[in-house]
Amino acid sequence: AGPVDIGAYELNMICVSTTTDDFDGDLSFGDLSLREAIDYANTAGVLTIICLPAGHYYLTRSGMESTTNTNFNDLDIFGNVKIIGAGPGATVIDGGSLTSDDRIFDIANLGMLSITGVTLALGQASNTAGLRNGGAVRIQNGGQLDLDTSAVVGNATGRAGNGGAIYYSSTAHGSITNSVITVNTADNDTGGVYL
Repeated sequence: AGPVDIGAYELNMICVSTTTDDFDGDLSFGDLSLREAIDYANTAGVLTIICLPAGHYYLTRSGMESTTNTNFNDLDIFGNVKIIGAGPGATVIDGGSLTSDDRIFDIANLGMLSITGVTLALGQASNTAGLRNGGAVRIQNGGQLDLDTSAVVGNATGRAGNGGAIYYSSTAHGSITNSVITVNTADNDTGGVYL
């Protein structure tokens, strides 16, 4: 990984090299997980493009919930992150193995996430008050999600939650294009995208 200077614009590129949900600090080829790549991107200070090859990426690191790091549970976004997969039929991020029920992505205030060519599957938001919305992705106030040529399938809110697939808070923003959102469920309102 390293910065690429395009005139006055700088970005980072990093490629995930294991489907294992690791967080051991080893960013070398063959050991760089999606979780580690996102942790790196969150602190890079510039747009970071994460290449996510074909594969099934199970999130398995269950533990204490946090909205300020990516050590456990969902993948917290508070930087400027773009994930490019090999297509929704080839690259899958799967939240179904988290034993402590959590969504796949949680985008913080001012966090920006762009996803292309990925399926987000089997996220399950918590039943804990304040964490129930957004089965696959929750975008907090001021955050941004742009989803393109992707799929969001089989996700669910927690008890009394809204947005089985995606939950946009009142001042969150973004776009969804050329994507399939299906078979997601909400306990309260909107199985698909809650705006």
